[in-house]
Parts: sequence; C-alpha cells; structure tokens
Amino acid sequence: MTIEFNTITNLPLSSESNLLLASDLNGDGNLDLVSKFSRGSVAVFWGTGGGQFTAAQKYAVEQVVPNLSYQSYQNFLNSLPPGVTLSPSVSAPSPTINSSIDIGEIVIGDVDRDGKLDLITIGSTVPQASLVSDFDGDGNLDVISEESADQQGRRIISVLKGTGSGFSTAVNSRVATLLSPQVGGLTVADFNGDGNLDVAAIPQGNIAGDGLPAASKQQVSFLLGDGTGNFGSEKSISLGIKVTDVVAADFNGDGLTDLAVGGNANSYDFDTKISILLSSGTGGFREPNVVPIQTGSFPFKLFAADFNNDGKIDLGTSNGYLAGENNGQFRVFQPFQLSGDDVVTGDFNGDGKVDIAGASSNGYGSGAIEILLGDGAGNYTFPATTAINSLGAIVSGDFDRDGKPDVAIFNTASKSISVLLNRTTSTDALIISNEIIDASLVSGELILDLKKGTLTVGGISKLLQGSYQIVRGSKQSDKIIGGKAQLRIDGLAGNDVITGGSNNDFLTGGFGNDTLTGGKGKNVFAFIYSGARAFSGAYQGSQLTPFDRAMGIDKITDFKSGKDTISLYRDTFTAFTGRRISLKSVETRKAAQKSKAIITYIPKTGSLFYNQNGAKAGFGSGRQFADFTNGLELQAKDFQLF
Repeated sequence: MTIEFNTITNLPLSSESNLLLASDLNGDGNLDLVSKFSRGSVAVFWGTGGGQFTAAQKYAVEQVVPNLSYQSYQNFLNSLPPGVTLSPSVSAPSPTINSSIDIGEIVIGDVDRDGKLDLITIGSTVPQASLVSDFDGDGNLDVISEESADQQGRRIISVLKGTGSGFSTAVNSRVATLLSPQVGGLTVADFNGDGNLDVAAIPQGNIAGDGLPAASKQQVSFLLGDGTGNFGSEKSISLGIKVTDVVAADFNGDGLTDLAVGGNANSYDFDTKISILLSSGTGGFREPNVVPIQTGSFPFKLFAADFNNDGKIDLGTSNGYLAGENNGQFRVFQPFQLSGDDVVTGDFNGDGKVDIAGASSNGYGSGAIEILLGDGAGNYTFPATTAINSLGAIVSGDFDRDGKPDVAIFNTASKSISVLLNRTTSTDALIISNEIIDASLVSGELILDLKKGTLTVGGISKLLQGSYQIVRGSKQSDKIIGGKAQLRIDGLAGNDVITGGSNNDFLTGGFGNDTLTGGKGKNVFAFIYSGARAFSGAYQGSQLTPFDRAMGIDKITDFKSGKDTISLYRDTFTAFTGRRISLKSVETRKAAQKSKAIITYIPKTGSLFYNQNGAKAGFGSGRQFADFTNGLELQAKDFQLF
C-alpha cells in the first residue's frame, strides 16, 4: 500500500451524522470542521494547527414561533365555567417558543458578502407538542394544544452568519414546495451572475412506499439571494425523475454556474439519469438535458471535479465519472471501484495527479477509507484501503499544513469524527492492499511469482505475504505466476506471460500478444478489453473497448475442452446480439472468413477468429484473436457470453 495515515484522532459527537465539511471559517489559516451535532444544532471543531481541533462548539438552528399552546391555553381559560379555577400547579405557557429545526443539509458560503464565511442549513420544523394535564383539577386530563398543518413539516433555510470567531443567531427563510420529510441535497452558488450566492435544494424522497406524491420527489428548487443573507421567492423545476443529489458547477464554460441533478426512474433502478440544467444568466435555467448512465449501483451522490486532468469539469458518482466536454455535454461513463457514496479528490501520493478517496462501510461494522490513485489521464487503480469504522461522510484537506491532503470521516463505532493525517512518503502508484496487487500505474515490467511470494516492478522489490486474489499488471510486458488462491489476473497491456496457479483462475491478457497457461483447476480465459480501467466480478459496470485488430493474438497453451472456459463479452465482440454462441469449426482461413458464424475456428492450427461481418467477404473489423494447441477440438459449450 502506498498511502499511509497516522494514528486516528477522534472528535466526539453526540449522535450519528452523515454531514461533514471542512473550511477555514475564521481566517486563521487552519481548516475547521463542521458537522451536525444533534437534530437542531451545528457543531464546529476549530482547527488549532498540526491537525488538532478544539472540542465541538455548538450553534443552535431554531426559530422563534408563536406557541400554539399559549393560544389554546387562553381559549381554555375563556371556556371555563364561572367559579372554576385552574389547578395551583398549572402555569401559563409562553406566548412564543424557540422551535428547533431538524437539519437535513449544511453548506458553507459568504451569503452576506462581508468577507466572512457563513453556515447555511436546510431542514424541517419540529412539530410542537401538546400540553396535557388536569388543568381544572376535575380529575380528567385536558389537552390544550392542537397542531395546525401550517406548523408541521415546514422546510426552512437557515443562515448562521459568520462573525470571524463564531456565528450569529440563525436567520430563517421558508421553502414552501419541498414536501419531503427531509431535504436530500443543498448547494450554494451564484446562478444569475449578480455576485450574490443563491441556493438550490432537492427533497429526500426517493424511497418506495413512503407515501409522498411523485411530484415532490422529482424537482429541484432554487432561491436567489439578495447579498444580505436573505433569499427571494422560491422557483421549482420538475425533472421527471426521482432526484437523489444536486451539484453546482460551470459545465459549459460560459462563466455562469449550472446545476446537475442525479436521479433514477425508481428506488431500485441502477440506471442513473443526470439532468444538466445550464444557467440562463437571469436566475433561471434552460431545458434540462438528461444524460443516462449505467452505474451498477444506487445513484445517491454526485460530484463535480476534473477527474481526468483536462481542465474540464467532469461529473462523478461513487462508481465512476462522466468526462465533461465544457459545452454542457459529457462523454462515455468511465468506471472506477468504490464501495461507499461519498467521494473527494486530492493528490494523496504527491505525484501531481488527481487521486480519489472514498468512505466505505460494511453496514455498521468494519469499513475503510479507499484511495484510488490516478494516472493523470482519467484512469484509476484498485483501492488502497485503511481500515476504519465509518458511515460514509468524508472530507479532505490539509489539516496539519504539511502540503499533503488528509482526510476526516464520520466514525460509526465511536460516534465521532476521525481525523487521519497523511504520512505518505513515496510517489509510486503500486497498490498492494487487501488481497489486491495493482501495478497499472507503475513504470516498468511486473515480475510476480505468488508461489515464491516475490514481486519486482519499476525498481521496487518486495517479499509478499497473504493470499492475493486480484492482480492487475503494468502497461509493459509482465510475467505473472499464480499461487494456491483462486486468482483473477489482468495483464492489461504488453506481451504478457501469465500462468495460473493450483485453483480455478480467471485470466485475461488484455492488449498485446500474450501467452496464457491456466495450470490446475477449472480456468476461465477471458477476452475482454478495458484499457487501464478496473474490473470487478465479471466486469459488471466496466466500460469496455470494442474489438480492435491491434489487440493482439493470445496463445493459450493448455486449454482443456469440457473443463476450461472461454469468456467473450458483447461490449468487445459487438456482433453478438443474442444469448447463444455462434461457433463454426472450419478447415481453412478462407472458410473462416466466409462462414456465417461470428466465431470461427480451425482445429488443425488452433486458430480462433472473430468473424465480425459473418458471411460477407473477410472478417470485417475482426481477425484472429487466439491461438490454441494444434488439433484441439472446441465446442460451443466451451464458451460463455456476457
């Protein structure tokens, strides 16, 4: 593992919180941390330098409202018969009360333009409790408060203005149309170019069977700021999808801030639909442009960042990103492998390239911080992990001011914020972590022998311990030998020599003319081309490359018909449209070109072809892609198609 963190520092919270932000709130040069302390209060941990923080300073988020019990109390007094008095123990309620606001989201920004950062929250009012007592002493309980519909579940935007050393009492604005019990996303930005920060919010209502109207789950609401901390009337845009998150950035390079809103058709739909709303420049947005992507998991979170270092804003989820074109359009989805929803970026190994950190959690048990190292072109390694109990909220920042990005994460087990300082000293990108070896971003050939437990790559030599299950080679010509554990090996690029071990192995050479030997066990030889991107399981969710003649011809030295398997993937062998393998054994290359079958094979020479255009002349965009032992007979049952 190439990313190292020091001993964890825990900052106690009173309850679980999935809200976490980092910023220098008081201008002293040290990053501070902000979280939700309880239902109606914000916690600020002031940074003191060296990665240390003060205890939580709490700021209430509440509003002064008429006390419903007071008016009911007065009505009750007027209704008493002559001569009946109240019990001596009863005291009159106050005409007004401080009502907590259940915080759903927190963001940071200077909404009053005084040069000091403010805290902006959005949440819902807490319904008032009824007073129940024997007020007239007749032995019967009396109820003197009735909650009106207007007092229940209001959505409130609250601004706690920064003073330079703390925050003032909350100033509140009502949001009428967010009908969900809680708010699911909030962002602040200048949407109309007047220099004032505005707000955009979406509801949290993407749960099946929650009883909420469909329209309340499918909209984004925005309010324009006046530069004093107040906001104007609310406007809403219906998107036709159940929204899950909102993020603001300039997606078309016109200097105006746009919105991206993620969602899906239903609560169990893995197909994310991202609506891009480009700013009109006058406080509104153009017609949404819907971008569908296959993420392979629930599309809860969106992130705007330059993942491929091309100077253009991309859109990411925990499974990958859409490369931005700087015109409001996005290219094909580029996957990476993270277990949680929250994602932050930073150069964690100091090589000048954008890396990714995420928080994963196995329910309420063990979790991890996952670091994916980038190559500067948008490709990422498998995760390097640091074990920690976590719920999911993660932020990154240089908390000890040593020039390296650190991380802070909510720790489920201790109900605290865990701060981990980056102590990485090496810039190499070799990942050896949690049964994974990934050399995809390392210069030089990988020489790996898991039987002997030795590894050499790019001037690095290591003795290995443990039972590794996934190996990804370098972009050079590698030599990889498996061990006792069941293994997945991706040679990636170069002319690789790959030998499986004693178990059932999954081998793919990738690009280049590779030599593959399965060894003992029931082995799978996969012909799948995914560039430098990660694979997982049967490559579910990976962005694969269509067949190209430059992919090379792999030599399979010990294929056993009826025992081993050849895996083909439709995203690479695009001529397949059905579920069945189209295979034909022929005697000559010319016959292989003329066959109607998509896969043709010459047993005498062991040559396997992709006949992309069927019975038309030649192989179309296909060619020979594998070479088996001379005289080997292959059958359709030796193949599987994904």
